Amino acid sequence: MVVTGKNECSAGMVAPSSSASSSTTSNSLRRVCRICQSGSGRLVRPCHCSGTMADVHEQCLYAWIVASRNDQRCEICQRLYAFDGTRLLPVWKWSQPTFTSRTVVEWLLIAALVYVCWYMLTLLDERCTLDRLVVNALPIRSSDVARIAVLTVVAACLGLSLCSQLFKVVDYVARQTMRRYIDAEHHCIEPPSMGKTITV
Repeated sequence: MVVTGKNECSAGMVAPSSSASSSTTSNSLRRVCRICQSGSGRLVRPCHCSGTMADVHEQCLYAWIVASRNDQRCEICQRLYAFDGTRLLPVWKWSQPTFTSRTVVEWLLIAALVYVCWYMLTLLDERCTLDRLVVNALPIRSSDVARIAVLTVVAACLGLSLCSQLFKVVDYVARQTMRRYIDAEHHCIEPPSMGKTITV
């Protein structure tokens, strides 16, 4: 009877300890974003940080990177972020384009160049320049040379200006992308007896 009592007492003491241990383990294994502290959604470990600083949402990390202007290295472990390509953000999440006084002047210049080109083409048509030079093969006049030269220079300037604006638009769209972050190799272990990769 004495032995049985000891066993029952011993069993009663071990059970709470085991329950507390499993509760602690469960809390330690719970993954939460280190920025928003939420455990919902897809979490990645793109750097070498461990523990509670390892997991992060892609959107949270992107917002942090935009604010800190450092899209290469983690500010904590100083390791490069692991990513696999980029993806275009939804249009409603694009950053607002900036319009400066220089931008306004550039577009006014383009409008002026378009008007000059249209005016010179109108003059050439009114003077029947193409008919005289191409169809009738008449000698070219000095006024024709001046008009054609002005039209060529203005058209070249217009083309360069439009190309410059096109490059700016392409650059703006390229900045509306977000890297597709993945787990860093540091957090991936390949067990010898299993063919699956386990994230730790």
